[in-house]
Amino acid sequence: MVFNRRAGGHAFAFNTGVCVKCGMTREHYSDHGEPRCVGVKTDRQHTIEVEMTRTEVATNATAPKYTIGYGKSEIEPKIAPLVDAVHKAGFTTFASCEGHIDDLSDETLPRFATVSFYAHEDEAKHVHEVFLNYRHQLSCSWCFRGGFFLHRETNQFVLGWAVENCGVIEQAESTDFIASTMEAGWNKDIPLLIRMFADIGNHKPNS
Repeated sequence: MVFNRRAGGHAFAFNTGVCVKCGMTREHYSDHGEPRCVGVKTDRQHTIEVEMTRTEVATNATAPKYTIGYGKSEIEPKIAPLVDAVHKAGFTTFASCEGHIDDLSDETLPRFATVSFYAHEDEAKHVHEVFLNYRHQLSCSWCFRGGFFLHRETNQFVLGWAVENCGVIEQAESTDFIASTMEAGWNKDIPLLIRMFADIGNHKPNS
């Protein structure tokens, strides 16, 4: 039986099993009569695993925090609010990018905004169902795709998923297309996707 990570109002993180709202572990939840989430962490409880680099997940032993910026171990500022929303929905991210168009040439392609996270198949299905309800409101064509990724800590392949901006829907010239995609993704779509993950975190998947 698949464990419901949103049981009792909790939001248990995928790979740590710790509620991102109150800090309770799955073991404590199961062994102590399944107490409901109170939304406040205590000092003795474990903290969640957060995104420390754009390509790897590392465990922060003290608090679910990250630094915003463009250096190593930092989350880029325009994607950081979406990364935060994914965390609050109960998922652990392992990669993100706000998008870049610097130094484009005939041999390079622009990189648009994306965020990737771990999730079991049933959880990803729920995300996809909610995503389809929001998709018609987006200014860009966003794809939701998954695959197996090698987890650094466990050295095991686990399911990972990405929500990625693939381009603005409105027709435009090639140079305008890139600029329009970046601006629409940042200013219109990312705020909407933040709302989407808030909805995902507040509603249990159908069983």
